[in-house]
Amino acid sequence: ATAQRRRAHTSRSSSIVTAMHARRLTASAARSALRRRALHTLKPLPYAIDALAPHLSSKAIELHRAAEADLVAQLNTAIAGTEFEHAALPELVAATSADAAHARVGNLASEVWNHELYWARLAPSPEATPPEQLQQWLEPEFGSFDGFVDRFASRARALWGSGWTWLVLDGALTPRVVNSFAGCHPLSAGMTPILAIDLWEHAWVLDYPGGRDAYVRALLAHAVDWAAVSDALVAAANGAPESAKLRHLVSLSAADMKKLRSVVIDHGTLDLSEDLSLSKLHLLGAA
Repeated sequence: ATAQRRRAHTSRSSSIVTAMHARRLTASAARSALRRRALHTLKPLPYAIDALAPHLSSKAIELHRAAEADLVAQLNTAIAGTEFEHAALPELVAATSADAAHARVGNLASEVWNHELYWARLAPSPEATPPEQLQQWLEPEFGSFDGFVDRFASRARALWGSGWTWLVLDGALTPRVVNSFAGCHPLSAGMTPILAIDLWEHAWVLDYPGGRDAYVRALLAHAVDWAAVSDALVAAANGAPESAKLRHLVSLSAADMKKLRSVVIDHGTLDLSEDLSLSKLHLLGAA
């Protein structure tokens, strides 16, 4: 009986040790998986490498992607073993791009994130005419869509050195065209990026040796996916905090307020206990 008890005890102890070992292996595997997930990667293009020709050649994109891959590798090296090792890219940009103590990480993370947005807003043979809701959204600030294009190209020309030109929504959901360079970034300034055009030399010099103004205008006219821009703007506006939506409403022009009044009359009393959606007020299309 004593021998049996000893064997049972030994068996239980062995089972416990085995279970503990299995848990350690599982935890180790989870940590390894987390480390693998933390590695940022070069996202594949959403189209063939030659799909944007002749506005961007396959050779130019190949060189551009090589520079981008190097940025991703540098970022992974820079954040290894730091508090930022497992941070998602947008949070990493917002946390570091305006922090001098983490300037290198901020610069690298910003460039990687910027490139992902840049490629996502380009498309082969996009519709030449931007969606009506995008034109209506841009008109109060820029006068017309053509006015927006001129403002964007002008702001890009005004950028000294290298950087990016953006269409963003500010804290009152007003569309703005801004430049970024060095340690500044729209995300860290509380803005929502909608469109980004890369003005670093590697993005344009091969196809546009005469200057980047021709590059910017070519992309705006022939390669930017305005439907995607419109969808992103609507989603950003309707997903904004209630305070931002209210700031937008109080900034409306008299003409816009007349539209709003007729919509409110048509729909009855606006229930402020619900989430305020600009699309409910016909100021934006459905998100």
